[in-house]
Order: sequence, then C-alpha cells, then structure tokens
Amino acid sequence: MARHELKTLLTIIKGSAQLLKRQLKKLGLEEQARTLAKREEQTGILTKLMNELIDVTRIQAREEKLFTVVPGTLNVIVPLEIPLGAFS
Repeated sequence: MARHELKTLLTIIKGSAQLLKRQLKKLGLEEQARTLAKREEQTGILTKLMNELIDVTRIQAREEKLFTVVPGTLNVIVPLEIPLGAFS
C-alpha cells in the first residue's frame, strides 16, 4: 500500500513540475524552466531508487519464505521450492 501512495505522490510532483515548466517556457522564463527541469529529473531518480528499494525488499521477503532451517546435528538450509531450470 505504501508503494502505491509514494508512487502517486512522486507522479503528482513530477507532473506538476512538467506543467509549470511548460508555462514558464511560454512566458520566456527559461532559467526558471531549467530549474524545474532539474527538479523533474531528480524526481525521476527518486522514483527509480524507490522502485529498486521495493524490489530488494520483495526479494528478501521471498527468500525468507523459500528456505527453512531443519534441526539436527547440522543446521541445513532446505529450499521449499526448487526453481525451474535448477538442474539444467
């Protein structure tokens, strides 16, 4: 849920910057438009970083579900699922 809310906010910020940048260009305020272009670019970078963080979190959560420790004389990690192509 937080992912959707964050993406929505970043999309709104980026879209607002794009609209304002266009308006500034129409008014001939190029320097201000360039400043907004930088903000727009930084918002894109932030969005990419957020997506990567979410991907890493999902991978870690999936890994925790895929393995379990079997008690015995040696602790052995046993996969609960064998990925396709594991024996290719």
